[in-house]
Amino acid sequence: MAYGIPILQYLLSQPPPSNSTSRTLKALILAPTRELALQVATHLRACIEEGDTGKSKGPPRVSVAAVIGGMSAQKQRRVLERGADVIVATPGRLWDLLQEDDKLASQVKSIKFLVLDEADRMIEIGHFAELDNIVRLTLRPEEDACVSQIMFTGIFD
Repeated sequence: MAYGIPILQYLLSQPPPSNSTSRTLKALILAPTRELALQVATHLRACIEEGDTGKSKGPPRVSVAAVIGGMSAQKQRRVLERGADVIVATPGRLWDLLQEDDKLASQVKSIKFLVLDEADRMIEIGHFAELDNIVRLTLRPEEDACVSQIMFTGIFD
């Protein structure tokens, strides 16, 4: 939650999304395994639900989508088409979807937060090419470099 709390704090400080507009991606969290990605997504959703003391009806204040291998890509595409504020993903599945979806790729280009959770493990288990492609997609010209925040977790030797 070291990176999740600042992301949620930022998202909750923004005006609530209207029901008529699709959500725009603000944060991308990459994790090395689907188990970790699901765990992170579950914890973020739990924080949002705990903070919603009025248990408001309708769509959640912050939408979190998990994009991982081993689950239906078609179902994940439908979730992403509705829009999400935060995507928690494994690099392989996300890269597969990005190659097919220009709208998603353009949203990834303009994210506010990029988290590489256990970045050392992602490199060790062979996701370097996908990870490199995704990170390159988020690069900005120097004058806009302060727009995004990149957080790394993991141990680097």
